[in-house]
Amino acid sequence: MTQKSSKSIYYEALSLMVKRYEPLDTNDSKSRKSLLRFLESSTHPFGKANPLGHVTASTWIINHDATKVLMTYHRKLEKWLQLGGHTNEDESIQEAALREAREESGNEAIELLYDAIYDLDVHFIPAHGATPAHYHYDVRFLCLANDDVPIAISDESIDLKWISVSKINEYTVEPSILRMIEHMTRMPHLTKDIVCILGGPQL
Repeated sequence: MTQKSSKSIYYEALSLMVKRYEPLDTNDSKSRKSLLRFLESSTHPFGKANPLGHVTASTWIINHDATKVLMTYHRKLEKWLQLGGHTNEDESIQEAALREAREESGNEAIELLYDAIYDLDVHFIPAHGATPAHYHYDVRFLCLANDDVPIAISDESIDLKWISVSKINEYTVEPSILRMIEHMTRMPHLTKDIVCILGGPQL
């Protein structure tokens, strides 16, 4: 698939999703504007072809009662983060997010709770080896997984574990991570939606 056809299929879909996304705070709003500018100006928004930056896809993975989040201690960045990574040119942004989540956790049963964007963040990635410094335009999705299912640490991680939502701030003070917790508190139907996904009256 050529870059032109890739952009025609996935660029329009992502651009529309970003335009529909409602930011939670000022930083969230800035990320939305930056991502839209990047999508409009870049001929290579997906994959790793653009040395200045790329669209990435990540997941905020919660357990069935929304009390824990699956997080990874990133090997290169040396910090606790949500699971995610680079996109490919031949997949949707949701497919990329799920692929990365499953690859980085070893759990093939992780699923999207919503198709809509959960959070946006633009962050600077310092140079590492032969890779120059660049920006990640991160598109995040809310996902669901059973915290009883075995998980496996990938080569990209030092550690991987379920962390209580109430204790996230003991592991990170990253504003974008804390913002994703705030997103949860502003979703009054979250528990009901999880029940619907699970297909039963109880969690």
